[in-house]
Amino acid sequence: MWAAGSATGLSEARADGRTPDFYLLEGTYVLFAAVTAAAVLALALRRGRSLALWTPLALAWTGSGALGCWGGWMLVASALPVTDGAEQATALMLLTYAGQMIAGLFVLATGASFLRRRGRHA
Repeated sequence: MWAAGSATGLSEARADGRTPDFYLLEGTYVLFAAVTAAAVLALALRRGRSLALWTPLALAWTGSGALGCWGGWMLVASALPVTDGAEQATALMLLTYAGQMIAGLFVLATGASFLRRRGRHA
């Protein structure tokens, strides 16, 4: 929703300082989440069997890595103390970053489990 222009849940300083770079970065998060979801569905439902297995795996790995790492980085950076109260991260910002990090790590752990099981059967 932040990529679409909403300021709901943003800190005062973040809402006032939105630039095209901000919208691009937030849109990139949406893109990585969509790529990850599509890759996970392709793996889970085995649609597109004409695709090599490594294609959805690589997409899920890349998307979940981007979500997890950026979410973790933003969570840590936003949780640090600040001198200006307007720059203090809101609860919704922290929750969003934590959810982003958890989703990325969940997909990563699920992918590792998938590969471990597949390795046993091979």
